[in-house]
Amino acid sequence: MKKYLIIFILIPTWLFSLIIKTPESTSSIGLDSLQLPLKKITTERVNQGETSKEIWEGVAIEKIIAASAYDEIILRSFDGYMIRLTKKQIEDNHVILAIGKDGENREEAKWRLVSPTLREMYWIRGVEEIELVKQAFNLLPNTIYLAENYIDHIGIRDSLPGNGKAEGIYFSNLYPDVFPILEGEFTFLTKDGIIKKYNYNRYLEKAVIIKADSAYSLKSPDMPGGMWLKFLAYIQHDKRAIIFRDQVESWEKLATSLEWNKVPKNISYEPFGGSHQLNKLKDEEWDDILYFYW
Repeated sequence: MKKYLIIFILIPTWLFSLIIKTPESTSSIGLDSLQLPLKKITTERVNQGETSKEIWEGVAIEKIIAASAYDEIILRSFDGYMIRLTKKQIEDNHVILAIGKDGENREEAKWRLVSPTLREMYWIRGVEEIELVKQAFNLLPNTIYLAENYIDHIGIRDSLPGNGKAEGIYFSNLYPDVFPILEGEFTFLTKDGIIKKYNYNRYLEKAVIIKADSAYSLKSPDMPGGMWLKFLAYIQHDKRAIIFRDQVESWEKLATSLEWNKVPKNISYEPFGGSHQLNKLKDEEWDDILYFYW
């Protein structure tokens, strides 16, 4: 279990700046001029059975964006790494932008997001930009493909150049059946509930969906390895989606994870006529269905 200690101290911040983007404007702020209170948090991390305790010092992210209205924020680093945090994640976790560790300024002199209760995949290094996003909700799709069935239908590749002996498909193979438009942001959900949104032109043009046993992973040469995703459960763009049945516990849990306000009960599907219950996606009766819609 992670434990944390929070201490507030009021001293000037170091001479660092961040680009802050909102739907209305873009600005650069020098946190040294804002005289924001510094905050200390203690984290515990386990590596190869050994637990290490670290004390981080920085600025609470709420203090930086407190005057702005937002639903989620996007943080970007100098090396192209990107994460998103919802307003609820920020409110429920102690999140700071740290530049000090164990009483000393960190050598790279760059902001790093740190939280004792968020997974380390969110601990983005070298933060240079924060973008505030409004109304960041997921639309209920009207057409959903079944990934395992669809990949079998189009044919899985025995090898993907640049990915060793990996077996899978290119992300672009989902065009035009699943996703008629390959541009803008795609939403990804993993088996363990991680939600990510990646821009196609920036991250996904060369991406691959790789199969390992009964699970699929997303990799791309255009994104740092820490942004790759394992155990894909769901991908959505606009009002079309593809679902990996083997990684979805239930239709209801999927709807809850994506915060859909309503869940359709009556559906149609291809290639055969008839009706099935959505809460039984793993039943054999779904094995020949490519997609369903309402």
